Order: sequence, then structure tokens, then C-alpha cells
Amino acid sequence: MTPGAGSSPDSAVDDAKNRRRSGWPLVAFLAPLALAVMSVLVLRSHADAPAQPVDGRAIYARCQGCHGVDGRGIAGYAPTLAQSPMLGGDKDVLIQRILLGNAGRSGQWSSVMPGFAAQLDNDEIAAVAQWLVTTWGGTGQSADPISPDDVAQHRALLVTGTRP
Repeated sequence: MTPGAGSSPDSAVDDAKNRRRSGWPLVAFLAPLALAVMSVLVLRSHADAPAQPVDGRAIYARCQGCHGVDGRGIAGYAPTLAQSPMLGGDKDVLIQRILLGNAGRSGQWSSVMPGFAAQLDNDEIAAVAQWLVTTWGGTGQSADPISPDDVAQHRALLVTGTRP
């Protein structure tokens, strides 16, 4: 007797169920694969889009609790940034201070500035450093813009002890 010939209606339903079930392994494989392909396409479309500039002023919001909204600091607690020599001349010193903080308390200040190497990426550190220099200047203001590449060089120096 051939399958399905002369069989009961119940066996026909069982045959249909078995055919549907046999496709599940294929669907179970293809669905995640399709999702992965779609994710890659979405990521590529975002990678091709121009990057939005990082707002240094928005990053500074993390600093203003100690250094003040106006950059004038808090007497006896945290130094002023406005017109500070830290913001002029040697951008390397500023980048290092943002990356590493100031672990040693001086006799003048009771606070310890944390380093932001783990919290901020190169673009964010460059943006806040440039914003500080541009906004509050300092004596001997650096004419060289502070770039994410400058920050990356300092990070590499921290890890390897040598410049890339």
C-alpha cells in the first residue's frame, strides 16, 4: 500500500505535521543567519555616515562639579581652569592630566582629580581638551589643535612606555 492511499484522515494530518516539522531545522538555522546579515548591513550603513562631532562642553559637565560651571574652581578644593597655564602651551600636559588625573594632593587643593582614561574615548578627551583651551585659553595658548590622534599617542605611551 502506498503511503497516504487508503489511509485515514488522521494519518493525513500526521503526514502534514511531519512535513511541517521537517522544515524547522532549516528555519532555525536561517533566521539567526538572516538577522546577522541584517545587523552587518545596518552597521555598515552607520559606518558610512559621517561621524557627529563630540561636544567638548557636554563632556565638561563631568568636570564642573569640582572646577565649576565657569571654570573658576572651588577655593581650597579644586583649581581654576579659566586662564590657567595648564590650558596653554604644552597640550601634552593637558592630555596627560585628563587621562591620568592628579593622584597627588598638593598643599593648595584638598581634592584628587580622577583620571578619565577608562571613562572617555580619544574623541571625547580631545573634544573636552580643545573646548577648555578655546573657551578659557590660558597663558601661552597653544595654536595646535588637540586631536584624537594626540590622545591615542598618549594612551599608547601609557601602555607601552613608547610613542607609536
